[in-house]
Amino acid sequence: MLVKKVLTITLHIDKYEDMFNSDFESTFKRLISDKYINVCYKSILVKEILRIIRYSDMTILDNMLNGTAYVDVEVEVLGTIFNSGELLNGSKIVKIYKNAMDAEHPDVGVKIKTDNQIISKHLNVGDIIPIVIEKSSYTINSKQISVIGVPYTPTVSDKIIFNILDDMSDVEINKINYMYEYVKEETIKFKETEKLPSYKKLFSDLMYPYKSKQDITKQPLFKKLKFNKLSIDQNYLKCKSGDLIMYPDELHKSEKAFYKTSSVDKEVLLEIEKKMPSIQIVDTSAYTAVSFMLNKYLLYLLGINDISREYKSPEDIRKNYNYCKICKQLKV
Repeated sequence: MLVKKVLTITLHIDKYEDMFNSDFESTFKRLISDKYINVCYKSILVKEILRIIRYSDMTILDNMLNGTAYVDVEVEVLGTIFNSGELLNGSKIVKIYKNAMDAEHPDVGVKIKTDNQIISKHLNVGDIIPIVIEKSSYTINSKQISVIGVPYTPTVSDKIIFNILDDMSDVEINKINYMYEYVKEETIKFKETEKLPSYKKLFSDLMYPYKSKQDITKQPLFKKLKFNKLSIDQNYLKCKSGDLIMYPDELHKSEKAFYKTSSVDKEVLLEIEKKMPSIQIVDTSAYTAVSFMLNKYLLYLLGINDISREYKSPEDIRKNYNYCKICKQLKV
């Protein structure tokens, strides 16, 4: 995803007019742009230089005949960083091996693992598919990020109930609010995605791992805990010590909600652990639980907004109908 990051760069200056230009910020911004735009540096693929934050005094090397100088510059950039689990759309398969594939994508070199034979036997050279990123690498001065991933299929993740033991500190609240700014940006894009005619038929369905709508809170044991469904936007900072929160795959991410209760019955939790071993009950802090939830929601927004850019017309959908059909068959 596109993120802002602060970098410290040692800038070498060898032109007289750049050393003695009175508009240092514009000069440094131009020189940094010339060297670092569209290349990887310090674990980010730089796309834009946003602003010069500060810079050191310029030092002219007296042991160089050409009068080279250098200056340390702190700069804010906009660039691409991939998270594990993020969805990368638009990867075109160019070569197929026994257990892997190579794919091309703007700004990204993609290696696809094909352990799932149900999917791989239906893929051909030229197919354009979404990839779930597992690992990413940023080689300095490379024009591409290298990623390893697997073809996207609807999968059910582990069910976790977070038992919150500690409230968030002021520092943690600031971190959560910073993460939520990215959520808000993608939510604005998501509102446009929802207006697309094919949203409900393709995008929304493709991202939900179940064949029919599920509600985990209707199960007898969960009824005892009295979970409430709350809006993420209005309640993400209201999780506190003594609460249980849950963000299961059964709850469609388009609802922008999560489950929370303050009715913590330890006997019920023990019963859940005993009778439902697939559910993990994790004692943790409010910060860990909320950041986990916001990150999952953000990955959903990034994925579905990216899909909408790939499937802009009925013709685009028809071209990839076979792959979407396979995904639907793999739902639980």
